[in-house]
Amino acid sequence: MLNKTKMFLAAALLASFPAGSLWADNNSAADAVSHPETSYHEHEVKSDSQDVQELSQKKAEVKARMDQAKKDYEKSLQTNGAQSDVTKEAKKRLDDARKDYKKLAMKTNDAGKELQKDKQELQQDKQELQQKTAQ
Repeated sequence: MLNKTKMFLAAALLASFPAGSLWADNNSAADAVSHPETSYHEHEVKSDSQDVQELSQKKAEVKARMDQAKKDYEKSLQTNGAQSDVTKEAKKRLDDARKDYKKLAMKTNDAGKELQKDKQELQQDKQELQQKTAQ
């Protein structure tokens, strides 16, 4: 079962990567030269979006691991009792998974906040650019 889980997770990670270049932007070189701040913020938004997506995927994987560890712990608790070495190891795995999940949840939250900030900066750049071209 563990090998199937690893294979599934590896396939999910590989499928999440884009087929094209990771750094390819839709902007032309002329746009990047004439509006460098806008181009920079567009790149930041794309990069942050990818980071959020990857962290969310990792968080989902750790959540699945944590849920499985919880089931294993509860089963071991019922069958072996609280003082059993098997139960203690299951509890340790559950605690480790919970700790990893909390770390990834915080990272995902921070990355989401950064993405929102960069989206706002990009929107401001675009508004300023529209105002300049309207004048």
